[in-house]
Amino acid sequence: YMLTARTEAQRSVDAAALAGAAELANGLSEANDRAVEFLVRNPAGSRTRVPQDQLPAAIAQFLQDHGSDYEIKIGHWNPDAVDPDTGQLGVVEVSAVRPSTISVSLRLDDQPLFFAPVIGSDQFNVRADSVATFKPREIMLVLDLSSSMNDDSEFKSIPTLGKKAIEENLAKIYEELGSPPYGDLEFEPEYATVIGAAPTKPTLPQITVEYQHESVYVTSTKDISNIVLQFSDGSVERLEDFHDGNTTGTFRGSRNLPIYKVWVKSGTNESGEGPGYGEPFDFHPDVVNSTLLTAWGLDDVAYPGTSGSWESYFDYVKQESGQNNDASYQWKFGAMNLINYWLDKKPMASQTPDLWKGSAQPITAVKEAVDVFTGFVQEVDSGDRMGLSVYTSADGEGNLESSLTENMAIIKDLSRHFQAGQYHVYTNIGGGLEVALGELLSGARPNASRMVVLLTDGQANWYDGFNPAAATQMVLDQANLAAGERIKIFTISLGTKADIELMQQVADITNGRHFHIPGGQSVAEYSEELKNAFHKVADDRPLMLIR
Repeated sequence: YMLTARTEAQRSVDAAALAGAAELANGLSEANDRAVEFLVRNPAGSRTRVPQDQLPAAIAQFLQDHGSDYEIKIGHWNPDAVDPDTGQLGVVEVSAVRPSTISVSLRLDDQPLFFAPVIGSDQFNVRADSVATFKPREIMLVLDLSSSMNDDSEFKSIPTLGKKAIEENLAKIYEELGSPPYGDLEFEPEYATVIGAAPTKPTLPQITVEYQHESVYVTSTKDISNIVLQFSDGSVERLEDFHDGNTTGTFRGSRNLPIYKVWVKSGTNESGEGPGYGEPFDFHPDVVNSTLLTAWGLDDVAYPGTSGSWESYFDYVKQESGQNNDASYQWKFGAMNLINYWLDKKPMASQTPDLWKGSAQPITAVKEAVDVFTGFVQEVDSGDRMGLSVYTSADGEGNLESSLTENMAIIKDLSRHFQAGQYHVYTNIGGGLEVALGELLSGARPNASRMVVLLTDGQANWYDGFNPAAATQMVLDQANLAAGERIKIFTISLGTKADIELMQQVADITNGRHFHIPGGQSVAEYSEELKNAFHKVADDRPLMLIR
């Protein structure tokens, strides 16, 4: 009976210590209350089990009867200190700052011994101690750096997020890049205006032509006599019927075709190219980029990137299809769609190096969530370490950005300097997982719990080239490897384009958990849900008894 009583007491304090430790992240009082609850739930000695509906009353009675029979300490484990009460090595040093350990001691005096008085004893004392703490974790964070991590800042997302939200985000990115001047480009896209020759005598006009592709807006300081338009099919149309005082107007002719050349007859100007032809303005495809460079004052302005050119940006804006056209900015030029061009066509760090400074989405929401995640991990001092791998690297594989470290600031700083399409535009999820698992298998401490946090907004599509089927199988192969090594993978999928089914499979195979953050939300909603998911992952802390 004495052995049973001691076993019950030890079971009681073990349960209380583990339950209290599980609540440490929620606060000291919560941890203390949970430990007391489990002392009551797991009675020792003469006490009996308590039905659930009677638990509050039983806790109150326990505190009244045994308030001085138990002790709970919350703080940090010092394995080298000696407990002055028991002489045992290892003590809990009480602290309210990021505690990681809880100890529970229970003493039950004067337990009855039934028939033992015949041998001179009728009572005995029971004492049990238990110390529970968080098992240290080795956490590998695996981030998606494919170019789709810009999608929520591009014109393509106007149908889901609205034009106002997208354009405000692009304006913020422009400001974060320093609002750099690019010739005469304004932020809002607008048609290019070509300024004609300066008049050399009073009877000659100053003419400007705003080119709108299938129409032109002409202004002149002298009366306009006629306009001659040449179209993309080579046909020519002459517009006359002008009245005195007619110095401005929008002209498109009757053909509704792209205009390649314009002659404006005003004042006494003549070109000699035809009867009544005035000053020429050339927008033929062979010369239009040169015309645009001059119109926007970009002749001597260096293109602000290492890949691309002003001419390739012009070609992007001129296209009759694509997201710039869908946003109604065809043939309109400005810093807004210059940034959209970079996000869409030149996202890599080797192409537009400074894009990491801007708040492109959803990658910026991910960066902020990583900041929060590292903070959650550090809320409790349990000796956790974190490493970082990304996909996809320049060679198409995963890349180890940081080995496992206690310095969370390194992880935060690295993620802050990433941009979507950092190294590669495609998505090799399995490559990122392979690198993360390799680091855990080679660098994790023997006594630590191992886990992976995997984030993606897209579909696995790259494995030794563009091969979605092989890329998906690679992900499953890595998940099975992790399961065999008892490594949990927590998956977070972002938006409607993510492979939710695959991410759920990976979590199920490894006994992890899947979180899905739906698309079509505001940036604030996106960010908040992402942070909540990271918080839940950070709270998954395995426990262990160390005494």
